[in-house]
Amino acid sequence: MTSTVSEASACSSDLEDPKVVILKDGDTLYTKLQCVQCGKCLSVRPVSENDGQYTCGRCCPEAKQCALFERFAQHLQFTCIFKGCTSTLNWGQVDIHEKMCKFREVSCPFSECTDRYQYNAYQSHFEEAHNLHQESYCSDLILIDSLSPCVPYINLHCIISNGLTFLVFIRIYKLSGGNGGMCQFSVLCMTSEKDHSNLDCELRINLTSNIALTKTLNCANIMPYIDTQDCLSCLYESCDKPNHLNIGNALSFEVLEFLTKKPFSYAVKISKINSMDTVSNLECPICYNEFGERIYLCPGGHSLCEHCGPILAYCPLCRMRIEELVRNYSLEKVIAESRK
Repeated sequence: MTSTVSEASACSSDLEDPKVVILKDGDTLYTKLQCVQCGKCLSVRPVSENDGQYTCGRCCPEAKQCALFERFAQHLQFTCIFKGCTSTLNWGQVDIHEKMCKFREVSCPFSECTDRYQYNAYQSHFEEAHNLHQESYCSDLILIDSLSPCVPYINLHCIISNGLTFLVFIRIYKLSGGNGGMCQFSVLCMTSEKDHSNLDCELRINLTSNIALTKTLNCANIMPYIDTQDCLSCLYESCDKPNHLNIGNALSFEVLEFLTKKPFSYAVKISKINSMDTVSNLECPICYNEFGERIYLCPGGHSLCEHCGPILAYCPLCRMRIEELVRNYSLEKVIAESRK
């Protein structure tokens, strides 16, 4: 009797303070706890059961969690499924870890590339399979008439600056009813662990050899890269890469509008913020694009960019008639010096 009570007390003690079992690939228990669909460990909730067959949350994220399995899994720790990762995770932590693990396998964001590689090897992949530009990129000439409001020009560029790798998505439309164009651009940082608060991205639309429009993206708007949605195929909404969401509007774009009848090009530059940026990034109060090389003054003293000044009969700010364009040489000089 004493022995029975003692054994019962021991069992009760074990239930109150259970030992945690670490599941490792190759262990007998690990091989028993595998999803019937993907063959991976049943470590991501909800784990569902149907006729004795278990499915993980990677395959059936909307399924009902098996309550018995969850009670059991709370006493387990799971090793990461990705090769090279040594992390050991509690039940409930695995899903978040797998989405951010440096060793996870991802698809290339370029639409024509079907390669998959470990996330921490992205820079090597870009260097070997694509062009990895140092700090800046300049496009070839583009004809405005080759674009349309429905079928945009879309491109993706890899730029490395200050030891960080960035993806720059470009989308250019021709506006309806004229020679207007609209350039949209989105900048993503491949790693969130390193600080990029001292960087910004400048987009420049080169209309002629000496006339350009500029837009600067502040570091606060440089977003982290999400591999399951930030790719060219997702942007076209024609993506069939594993685990990709195929959402065309997932990216947040900055916009720069322009007018031209001639071929134009665009340039992207990612660099450190300097002390004169508050001057160099001054914007036209009419179109909100950054001032180019020529700046005009209305009779009321308002500065207008080289794009707005020549087409305005009245200043929208003070309503004074613009009979003759006067150059604002002082501001032109200050901005030119700040951009050197």
